[in-house]
Amino acid sequence: MPGQMASNDLNHGLTVEDQVGRLAAIVDQVALQDVVGVQVTQPVSLGSAGEPPFVAPDGATIGPESYGASEGLSFTVGGPSSYNPPSGAPVGGIVAGGITCGTPTATTYSETGACTLVWNFTGNSQAFSFGDTGSGTEAVNVTTNSSTIATTGTGSGGNYLRIMGSSNTITMSGVGSGKTTIVIVGNSNTLTVNTVGSSAIAVYIYGNHDSLTVGSVGSGPVKVVVYGSQDTFSVPSDTGSQVFNLYFNGFNATAPTSSLCPYQNLSSTDSVTGFTEVGSGSLTEYLNNSVHYYANSTGPACTGNPTCWTTHSQNVAQTTCPFFSPISVPYARSGIAGASFVVLLRNSYAPPVDIAYDAGAVVYAEAGGVPVMVDSPPITYAHGALTIVVPQFSNPIASVAGTSTTVLNLGVTSVESIALPEAGFNLSGSVTVKLTTPFAAAWMSYFSTVPAFSGLATCAGTSAACNGPFSFSGGLGTVTLVVPAKTLTLAVATFSVSIV
Repeated sequence: MPGQMASNDLNHGLTVEDQVGRLAAIVDQVALQDVVGVQVTQPVSLGSAGEPPFVAPDGATIGPESYGASEGLSFTVGGPSSYNPPSGAPVGGIVAGGITCGTPTATTYSETGACTLVWNFTGNSQAFSFGDTGSGTEAVNVTTNSSTIATTGTGSGGNYLRIMGSSNTITMSGVGSGKTTIVIVGNSNTLTVNTVGSSAIAVYIYGNHDSLTVGSVGSGPVKVVVYGSQDTFSVPSDTGSQVFNLYFNGFNATAPTSSLCPYQNLSSTDSVTGFTEVGSGSLTEYLNNSVHYYANSTGPACTGNPTCWTTHSQNVAQTTCPFFSPISVPYARSGIAGASFVVLLRNSYAPPVDIAYDAGAVVYAEAGGVPVMVDSPPITYAHGALTIVVPQFSNPIASVAGTSTTVLNLGVTSVESIALPEAGFNLSGSVTVKLTTPFAAAWMSYFSTVPAFSGLATCAGTSAACNGPFSFSGGLGTVTLVVPAKTLTLAVATFSVSIV
């Protein structure tokens, strides 16, 4: 009789495995089909066969998994590059730093001591005038069109001038010994810089049909970076030791979303005029263009320096495109109450057993043994393609004990579907799946034996949870799977659940 009942208990375990496995397969298919409102039913036999009239059937309990079991999912979605050109300064008023002395008017400011000016000026068709002859620092934003802007600075504090707009005439003279930085964003602007000191000068131009003239009688280095087309850099005769570094980056600001950057052959539309050298200075010109090249060359009239003008052509990676950045959207779902339940077989003639539906997988766990994954989880990975179904229950499952047959009713309340790459969006980095479960050892064994997942999973938690032997109060383990996927198909399906 005990031998027959032991056989009955084992066969009961196989029956429950089949029933839970059938439910798992249906749940996966319903989730991937993305059909809200579908009802799923599955009977679960709680009682084994008995041997009447001598032995009653052994019973079972169906109920929630251990408290704290959950599933998490995270990855980053990379989107198409977005074009974000420099934006205008705030309209009027003090920006960070403010002023330490003096009060600007709507269009002018002058400081002669150790004053510091950080200010925004606005207005079209104006005559702006700024002066700095002391040791202070001048940092000015001007948002304007069709205006004249004159700034002088013979002090040592340094200057920062930012012009947002088009068709402006800008002059900067007497820049002293402090570093001067000039940023112009717009089209058809004219900038003249006359240096009489040792200031290092950096000029950044973003736009088309802009021109820069440097009257070089100083000694500091000059760097000019141009993103645009039909722009001109003019240098009258240099009689000193001034060194110029010029970067022409062919870029069409009127068609910024081109797939080429630098754009087409537009660096060839930019030009250098007027440069001659009778001192020891030099001009180094870089033509950055991805589809057109120039040979290195030496310019004319290099009296003081036989190789005063050198031209370099170089390919530029697309990551250097101005104002382009990929959209990056992190996706994180942590602590999901993963769809799970356990059927505890209260066997009298065989060891007690947990048969669990665990985040879509079916697990067999016998006390004292290592949990075994009977049906694999809804996670597949091959040739860089990852597919994941994340089932979750919207409400706790009730506990039912006995020897009768109970029926699980599941209803699809929502499905969140993601397919990457799609519509210009793709994966940026790896996909991370975290599962906190009392059956972590079964997940680790599965991931280690499937070649596609080998070496991608780790487990943190109690030794019993991660490695076995299993006990009904052995705690939880957290399995982390990091998959370097190229494509992802994801369905997060939510089910209401009841037992009758």
